[in-house]
Amino acid sequence: MLEYDKFKEQLKGQLIHYMPLPFADGEVVFAVKEGNGVQKEGFYIKRQDNEEGLFMLLEPVYDKIYKNSCYGDFEKTMKKVSLLYEEQSKLYEKQSEQTVNDIFTVTTKDDKSNDVDILFDIHKVFFCVVNKESNEAYMTDIPHQDKGNLSMYLRLLISDDGEKLNSIIIDRNILHQIEEKGMDFNTLISYAANNTPQLFPAQVSKMDDELYVISNESYLFGASTLFYPESPFQSIISNDDKDTSDNLIVIPCSNDFCIAFAAKTPAIADEEIYRQYHRAIKTYAKEYGESALSPYPFVYDSRQQLLVNERDILKGISDIQEKDSLDSNAYNEDFNINYNMNRRSL
Repeated sequence: MLEYDKFKEQLKGQLIHYMPLPFADGEVVFAVKEGNGVQKEGFYIKRQDNEEGLFMLLEPVYDKIYKNSCYGDFEKTMKKVSLLYEEQSKLYEKQSEQTVNDIFTVTTKDDKSNDVDILFDIHKVFFCVVNKESNEAYMTDIPHQDKGNLSMYLRLLISDDGEKLNSIIIDRNILHQIEEKGMDFNTLISYAANNTPQLFPAQVSKMDDELYVISNESYLFGASTLFYPESPFQSIISNDDKDTSDNLIVIPCSNDFCIAFAAKTPAIADEEIYRQYHRAIKTYAKEYGESALSPYPFVYDSRQQLLVNERDILKGISDIQEKDSLDSNAYNEDFNINYNMNRRSL
């Protein structure tokens, strides 16, 4: 595995060969820029027209993509970085051409209840999911959609420098201001469906032959990948042996990631197995202090459908008994609004 300086040298000489036009005729230029009072090293691709392109931080590319995601495979890293740079450049250029209707000012409250103005960029709206029952009280002031025993709500990405992510919840106060601009909650949901996979690309990590961890590249709000238009579960099913598995049992043990097991139809054959998964999630949540997304497992079936309702999963099994609820201590009482993970502040 290349050291940081050697990786930087190789990237400067090789990345351009993986880039499509119009970037392929450009040059990788390294620079240091200041963000939040901190000097950060990164690079951009300077094109023939002398235009300075999207600035990408180098350290996350080295740590998150090269070392963690690609396990030191330089060629795979270059392919991934080139794709990411192209996608983010399109967003960057699109945002540069946005009309006044795409970006406007809204007023919210800071942590001291003072009014503060922020720029609302419709292309920075993304969705998150939480457990419905344990967050019912919070949801009274937060517009959301219910999906089985989950609630989907929206956030606005304020900034992300690769180490620290800042976002705010779109509550009813903010939604009212947005509605005055001619957009409703359904419009925001439509934007979020497109924005979220681009802002937080899905990541599937294979732990062994039948065990996978599903999240996004940030490992924050990673359970949202459950509802991406292009499901990350499909890639697992496509790559697995159809003779041994055509279903996935999904363990929604956290708001930030899920665990999936390859299985054969029927994925969950009886109610006792279903209860065993419930006990496993409950034990995990209590032992590790996680904010469990759901007290019961989900199933991604052979029809490429995600089943989150227990009655859908247990369909065909008679006498579904009333389930005992998950211990309330398994959930974070602060609803994950202000918590830290991997040094990233939300």
